Parts: sequence; C-alpha cells; structure tokens
Amino acid sequence: MGRSWPWGLLILGALCWRVLIASWTPIPSQDGISYLWMAERLAQGDVSEAVRLAFPPLLSVCAAPWIALGADPFRAVQGVSILAGLLALWPVVAVARRIAGEDAVWFAAWIYLFSPLPVRFAAECYTEPLFILLSALAVQRGLDKKWWSLGLLAGLSFWLRQEGPLIALAFVMVHPRSAWRSLFPVAVFVVGLMVWRGVAGHGW
Repeated sequence: MGRSWPWGLLILGALCWRVLIASWTPIPSQDGISYLWMAERLAQGDVSEAVRLAFPPLLSVCAAPWIALGADPFRAVQGVSILAGLLALWPVVAVARRIAGEDAVWFAAWIYLFSPLPVRFAAECYTEPLFILLSALAVQRGLDKKWWSLGLLAGLSFWLRQEGPLIALAFVMVHPRSAWRSLFPVAVFVVGLMVWRGVAGHGW
C-alpha cells in the first residue's frame, strides 16, 4: 500500500473507532440476537439446531470457537466483525486501484474505514463486515480472472448474505466464455447449506 506509517495510523484509528463504538453499543441488533443464539448453539456442538433459523450461518461459525473458549457471545461476534472490517481494507483498496487508479486509493480507504454504517454493523452484530471482506476479495479475484477462487469466495459469501452468488454471476455476464467456471464452487456452497438444513430436519 505504499508508505507504511500513514496506513498504520489509519488502521489504528479505524480499530480504535470500531472498538469505541462497540463498547458504547449496549445490545445487538434484532438480527444480531439470532446470530448470537446460533453461535452459542454451535459452540455447544448443536450443529442441527444452529441452522433452525432462516439466517445464514457463517458469522456464527466464525464466532463459535471463541465462545467455546469462554468469550462472551456478544463480544465474540463484535470481535469477528471488527477484525473482518479491518481486513477488508486490503481488497477494497486493491479493487479501487484497479478500477479508478492510484488517486482513488486514499479516498476509498477513508470512505470505507470511517463510514458510519460499516462501523455500526460491526457493533450491532450484522453480517455486513464479513460479507464486505469476502465480496471484495471475490471481486479482486474476478478482476484477476481467477475464476475458481472467485467462485469459492462468492459461494462462501452466500453463507453470509443470499446475494453473494451474484458477484460470480456478474463476472459470467462480462466474461461468459471463461467465468462460468466460477459457478461450480458457488453451487457447492449453495447446495451444501441446503443439505445442512435438510439433514438437520429444517427443510431444503
């Protein structure tokens, strides 16, 4: 990313801002309560009950090991979201550079790291911070024409938000002769979640 020290200060400021907002947030969002409940079920080894709700499971999957180690569920999900939000800076900047050039990099970084919604979503335990990380990585791989890894990331993002596969589909529309390969790993994740829910007795 060029000179390291201004990026270090920027990331440290973003981390402090996210931690501060998280500490000021007394309760999770209504959706966040569901993700916490699912994470607690997974931490207890109840993988069938964890997918009883209609919410996608990946955020809860990521938080479950920390809860199993004794972390508070609310803080565990917040921590995963804050970390994902910071890590997403790298693919967001890479995509901005590819699309709009070097002049767009700092602007994209500031807008992303300090916009109110990504910060609030992490504090209130929504899936968006982790989805931004995976979807930005997917777009980066798509721009590099790495179709299988694009499909893996787009498919995995389906376990966060149902529009995740549209990332791969967008590249298929632009590069129909080659990008169709990305749809195979996407299908694996879509069908995989269907099978998980079906085997657990919650419908397909």
